[in-house]
Amino acid sequence: MKAINFKYESLLRNLKNQIDSGGFMPDDKIPSEPEISEKFGLSRNTIRQTMKELEIAGYIYRIQGKGTFVASRRNKPKKIAIVLSDLNYSVHPFTNRMIQGIGEVVAGKGYSLDIIATGTENDIEQEILRGAKYAGFIIGSFHFPSDILGRMITENIPFVFAKNYIPGMKVNAVLVDYKKAGKIACEHLLSLGHRKIALLNAGKIPISADFTDGVKEAAANAGISVGSGNIFEAADIQKSAFLIDKLMKFTAIITFDDDIAVELAGELRKSGKKVPRDISVVGCNDMQSARLFSPAITTIRIPIYELGKIACEQLLNIIDGSVMEGSIVLEPELIIRESTSIYNSKRGDKIS
Repeated sequence: MKAINFKYESLLRNLKNQIDSGGFMPDDKIPSEPEISEKFGLSRNTIRQTMKELEIAGYIYRIQGKGTFVASRRNKPKKIAIVLSDLNYSVHPFTNRMIQGIGEVVAGKGYSLDIIATGTENDIEQEILRGAKYAGFIIGSFHFPSDILGRMITENIPFVFAKNYIPGMKVNAVLVDYKKAGKIACEHLLSLGHRKIALLNAGKIPISADFTDGVKEAAANAGISVGSGNIFEAADIQKSAFLIDKLMKFTAIITFDDDIAVELAGELRKSGKKVPRDISVVGCNDMQSARLFSPAITTIRIPIYELGKIACEQLLNIIDGSVMEGSIVLEPELIIRESTSIYNSKRGDKIS
């Protein structure tokens, strides 16, 4: 981990805040290096480093022989960025739909869109905190560094979280009610008479945890316990014969992702089990893979295209000076297809 120069960070933040708040107006002259050194007790090297960063970020400009002046910030860059955990996610059909929604809005507003990945902390710090390329950011990453987020808030860098979020932090966000998604998936299976229900989730990602909580709540309301014996992490179904064997004792399985549901149905078929005659399967996201698979997968539709549009609209409003009041939460929808059916008591399983 790199060492932090707190004096440099403090001076940089102080001057940025003065410029952003109107303490220094466009074309005002910035105090000279000796004046800043005397006022803050800083070395000339620290001051030069700070001025270089401010110049790169478009806060100041220099005129040789005359001094350093405040640049006009009225002409903000007409470009925003979406931040993902990995650039490979941008080609995933689900995330790509969100990007398409964002793209529709930016095209109509005269903006352009870049896709960047969190990568290493130094990389994301360089892109977000030290550059002047972007007017704001849509954060779709579930591994976003909380310290950098804190600095974005302090330095008034416009951003909106989209789909993912950091638990415990109240920030601008456009989300989906994933707890409700899990709940209606489980309620659908319960309405068909299923009581032995398993869940394949995506581990400790916050939205996956919300989905799991929804499944548990629906099961608890029906007097059923869903715990460690029912919940599995869907890392790689194809390579886990042990997992498939454990899932055989259930009459219905909920998955956090349609691709997982399709893989699962295929593996169950290889093991001699038919969907939905022997085991019902529910997916999530309403992806094309679920619609084209046979049997077509019952799923939870997540309005990801709409989420992308709304997140982008909110970000552009913030860039223009509006204040976003809390989070916007979109509703999921149950889409019933062919992969779920009424509990088949002829399997010989007892309903608990």
